[in-house]
Amino acid sequence: MTDHGSRSAWAKIRDELCDFMEDLQNTRLAVERSEILRRRFTLLDDAISGMRIEYLLEESDAKFIDYVLMPECFALLNAPTEPDAFDKDAFQALMVRIRNLKARWLAEQEVSLAMMLEAAMGRLPTHIAASNQGGGANSEHSQYTQLLELAIAVFECKVCTERMQTSDALAHRCARKPGLPWSLYFAGDHPDDEPGTYLYEARTFYPQVCPWNPECFTVPDLEPLRRVLRTCGQDPDVVTAEEMDVLDPRLAVARPDGTWRVMKWEDVVSCVSRFVRAASG
Repeated sequence: MTDHGSRSAWAKIRDELCDFMEDLQNTRLAVERSEILRRRFTLLDDAISGMRIEYLLEESDAKFIDYVLMPECFALLNAPTEPDAFDKDAFQALMVRIRNLKARWLAEQEVSLAMMLEAAMGRLPTHIAASNQGGGANSEHSQYTQLLELAIAVFECKVCTERMQTSDALAHRCARKPGLPWSLYFAGDHPDDEPGTYLYEARTFYPQVCPWNPECFTVPDLEPLRRVLRTCGQDPDVVTAEEMDVLDPRLAVARPDGTWRVMKWEDVVSCVSRFVRAASG
């Protein structure tokens, strides 16, 4: 072999060896960062579990994955690991405010559903109405809350087609099903879908629960429900779901075969049959 051939062969081996060593180092760093992130995630998960026991959280409340994606948690938990820059004091201070984070998350999801409902009802968006009335963020959310309390505030799951009102939509498990397009599962190569990255580790810490997302829902045609409410002597734009529960009407619904089925109000909400008339009682 000539000197030129030897140098070329060595250059090739050297490049391959450098690539191998770089990959080895990157793998080691990813494993180390993965272990550190998961220790930090465990601290957060323990705090959430403690809150769940103390305050008896409901299915509609924020889950681990929702907290870990909040800007405050992301800033602390995603701190550099070489050297370890995790601020334990700041984390403890944040955990004191964790109930505030939960309330804010719930308000944000309610706003998402309310805006969807507004569009379906053809209403002026609440943030514009609040601005015109001189209201601020609190006024805006108050109007959204009132909207979601209406009896016609009904949503349909795009996955299972079940119809439900707001509280059930927030607790609906299809909205957290792994692998759906709005989850943390990326299509193809993605820089955040590798071990050691924040989102990858967050996704794999609780792989069975994805972030709750309103894209799982749509607002069905509300006119049949409006007719139900009018037949019951109620104004669809005013009466609330709670008031209908108290009223507890019995409603006769036409089946496809022409027979009738007497149903309670909460059953009518999820019924896809067209309402025909109200039954006495």
